[in-house]
Amino acid sequence: MTETVRHPIEIGLVIAGPLERVDRLAIDNVVTTVRQQLVDSLPAFDWQIEILHREEWRSTRVAEPTDLLLLSQSDRDERGWDVALVVTLAELVSHFKPFCYAAVANSLDAVVFSTARIDPRASEPSADDESRIQQLGQRLQTIILHALGHWCRLDHVDDPRNIMFDMQGLSDVDQATVLEQDQLDQMNEFLADIADQRLEERAGATQSWTPLFYLQATWENRGEIIDAVWRAQPWQFPFRLSRLTTAAVSTMLVLLMTAETWDMATKQPVSVAVGLLISTLILTTGYVAGRQQLFLRRGRRRLTEQIVTSNVAAAAIVGVGMSIMFSLLFLLTLLACWLLFPSEVVNGWTASIDRPLQLGHYLRMATIVGSLGIVIGALGASFEEQRHFRHVVLVDEEI
Repeated sequence: MTETVRHPIEIGLVIAGPLERVDRLAIDNVVTTVRQQLVDSLPAFDWQIEILHREEWRSTRVAEPTDLLLLSQSDRDERGWDVALVVTLAELVSHFKPFCYAAVANSLDAVVFSTARIDPRASEPSADDESRIQQLGQRLQTIILHALGHWCRLDHVDDPRNIMFDMQGLSDVDQATVLEQDQLDQMNEFLADIADQRLEERAGATQSWTPLFYLQATWENRGEIIDAVWRAQPWQFPFRLSRLTTAAVSTMLVLLMTAETWDMATKQPVSVAVGLLISTLILTTGYVAGRQQLFLRRGRRRLTEQIVTSNVAAAAIVGVGMSIMFSLLFLLTLLACWLLFPSEVVNGWTASIDRPLQLGHYLRMATIVGSLGIVIGALGASFEEQRHFRHVVLVDEEI
């Protein structure tokens, strides 16, 4: 009888910075229990967990999640891990919630965890070492499984006993213990794709021409890229990136009040307006992503499917965000034209048009104003605090 082949799922657990004895013992216990739970719940895969101690990644009492997430990428690519889990004693900076225990970055296949708030000593300074090891280990195990659920694209549920409950405090972490069968089935389906042989490992795959490798990897991982964009929620860019919005909307208001803008924009052919829109979206996406250092660099490493997927996902997230910003400017321009600018005024501003303005003229005006607005908005986005911008783009979920 032929033995069923179990495809490996390789998890890298990176310990960032020095650890105390209690934390180290708790993490050692967690690795054993998490692996056993994964083997029992998802037996179709060969679960491998490698521990790597990066004591040189010293940090202060507070750490930025994206700093550690990006540091883990070199180890993830060199060692061929499917996902990197980073554990630190430092408290993580939260950008979406009052605090967080972990930050998930699906586009990077990485998660960072903090033991600062889940250590019983944080609330009970007199807690003894044995109780700390046990409770810290249980809480870290639950949060790791919750994060792996997010990595496998599970959604939140309403049952507080379920590991995928939207945890808001330690009481939620302590009571979450189960995963339903339909959730395990969804994880199985996702992991089956992850366990496939990577593009760079296949016979006949070529890296001699980088653009071709990018195209191949992007096509094969298109579903993962689309999902990463969806979970990053780039439609919230206008609300989360204040400098981008301020610069873009200010530009729109100035252009609307300028007669020369009306005369120039309404005279342009449709092809010019559309061409300007497409070119500005491409250029601003590349500029913002490069300026904020969102792209992973391979250095001396070979180009991998994971690097391509991460870079394309980051570019797609920024591109969709800039498109949302353009759509907002486009609609605001049309609304302002309708409410604030009587036809008698704008007809006087458009000396090169010898007839009353039609809907097509207003659409061209809104397209050109929106295109110029996102150009200035991109300059504003480049001045966003880099760690905040990276967090908005790369982090899908704060736990």
